[in-house]
Amino acid sequence: MIETWFTSSLTLVAIPIFGALLGLALWKWPRIFQAWTLVFLAVTGLFLTVYSGPSSADPTSSILMALIALAAFLTVLGHNQQKDTPAVLFLTLVLVGLGLGFMTSEGGARTSYLGEIFVLVGLALFYYGSLSGERCWGALGLYGLGLTCLAVSVVASGPMAVVVLVVAFAVAFPLFPFHGAFVTTLNNLPGSLPAFLVVLLPSLGFSGVSVLIPNLPDWLMNGILVVALLGALYGALKALVQFRMGHLLAYAYLAQMGIVWWYLAVNGATTPHVVMYFSALALVTSGLYLAGHHLHTRFGHLDMDKLNGVALSMPRFATILVVLITAAMGLPLFAVFSAFFEMMLHLSTGFLWSIPVILTIWFMMSWLYPRLIHQVLFSRPLVPVFSHRDLAPGELLPLILMVLVLMLAGLVPSDLV
Repeated sequence: MIETWFTSSLTLVAIPIFGALLGLALWKWPRIFQAWTLVFLAVTGLFLTVYSGPSSADPTSSILMALIALAAFLTVLGHNQQKDTPAVLFLTLVLVGLGLGFMTSEGGARTSYLGEIFVLVGLALFYYGSLSGERCWGALGLYGLGLTCLAVSVVASGPMAVVVLVVAFAVAFPLFPFHGAFVTTLNNLPGSLPAFLVVLLPSLGFSGVSVLIPNLPDWLMNGILVVALLGALYGALKALVQFRMGHLLAYAYLAQMGIVWWYLAVNGATTPHVVMYFSALALVTSGLYLAGHHLHTRFGHLDMDKLNGVALSMPRFATILVVLITAAMGLPLFAVFSAFFEMMLHLSTGFLWSIPVILTIWFMMSWLYPRLIHQVLFSRPLVPVFSHRDLAPGELLPLILMVLVLMLAGLVPSDLV
């Protein structure tokens, strides 16, 4: 039994990494490399359906692995060709393999997989970083902190090991004040990588915290609850003053993920409702970053004060962006709304004092996202006519599939999913 699981787990890790290594021969032909990547991601997804291991009996791990595989496939499918395409495809395949290795492993192996992901993402950030040296080095420092905490957790025991693991997971699953690495990574890496990492990194951190949360001491749970509320408010307020689309999305995501941390601290365990809320929020934010990738390839930037009146020249893009933002806001028909509603219905009555803060953040999102729609799509254009082409069918398809998944998940109860 153990040998079967070990072999299955290694196969799940090896398929995408083997595809990445073979794909090096296709580096000079990015379109062929993209098709090659999609094939190996599809094979990985098919293997997931027959995977047999400890995590296959855990619904949370199964959903998160499916989410990672789906996000990887759709972001690669929607990736626009550019000079960094081979590197983006290679990194996506390797990160999928390491991420699934983390999800299917235990103990020291699990820790080593997350450490390797921190190293790989940190190296990519070091190479592609375009922010000021201080902010970029700060993000790399946080990844170094995560690596240090993972190393300490291997040799430490008792409360010390638990605390350092929570800090390491908070770097991946963004929690104030360890969110800087996550935000900087999303706004510096090229192509569709941010749209994938916005799913991968939080999924790994969420999976790790889900295992730890039932056994955390009360003082640490109370600390997480307070920090989650402060971080959610900080993210919402920070998002209000951003003028770049990528930064606005990152801080809005930080605020909404703060709700997940808060709920885990309040409930003391993972429930189907919070897993569905997390998954829906990660997927819709991935769609928004993928839409931002399409804008960046056309305009060369994501400054909202210069992306005026995009709907005039890109009506198909405008339509799908409005639908995605509607889902991210938490309006009915989509999984973000239904999962959040279920979370509130199953909330412990002992923490009702914190509900006004959560509802305030929820309503701030209802103002923030329409501002993004107005600024980018419907404000007065800076020039009379735009010449930028609208989304092609291949670019539109991944976004439509994300919307369909969010709608289907919103119509089905979380327990049934």
